[in-house]
Amino acid sequence: MSLHLDAMTRCKNYGLDPEVAFKSQYAIARPGTVQIPGMTELALNKFSLFHGQSVHPTPLEDAKSRVFGAFFGTGVDRDGAAVTHASFERFNSRGRSFESDLEAYLSGIAGRFILLLDVGAKTRVYRDPMGHMPLFFNADTGLAGSSVSLTIDRPVTGNTACAKPGSDPPSTKSFFPMGQTVDLDVRLLPGNHLLDLSDMSARRTWPLRNTIRKV
Repeated sequence: MSLHLDAMTRCKNYGLDPEVAFKSQYAIARPGTVQIPGMTELALNKFSLFHGQSVHPTPLEDAKSRVFGAFFGTGVDRDGAAVTHASFERFNSRGRSFESDLEAYLSGIAGRFILLLDVGAKTRVYRDPMGHMPLFFNADTGLAGSSVSLTIDRPVTGNTACAKPGSDPPSTKSFFPMGQTVDLDVRLLPGNHLLDLSDMSARRTWPLRNTIRKV
């Protein structure tokens, strides 16, 4: 039985067309976990990427035409070339240096993007270092997405970890530190971090080790 997300309930309560409401949104879940009206499902390996009509993910294939993930957004690499699916065809997703090679390439991209890596035991979400595209995640549901409501299957549970408490619900002027969000169980992935989907943990990826030189 698939989860009924809070975002879907909100669409119904406010009379919103999901195709319009989720036009620029995305969610990441294990296949069969959710069905999101207004979104298209791109099934990969252990995970699926759900996306609205304005989000155009590109399945990524390595040098031997093996799909290892998906990419969406825009970017320019360190050589000044626009990032497309062809930019990733030189990788060997089964090679010993695949992970380090991929992260080295991603670290040189300027832009706003998300890359879902889903091959073998590697299930991760990378973003541009500044985190221009929001990524919320919930360890309880195992969901990640572009909004808090796309990661919970219940109403929002208020979070008191707020820099400006006192309003219920929190106002638009409320601030949540250290990845905290309006929901008690949902976290916002910091910029320059990746999300490991296997255990919903975050770790820093940028800058790469030994890339900042002392002056």
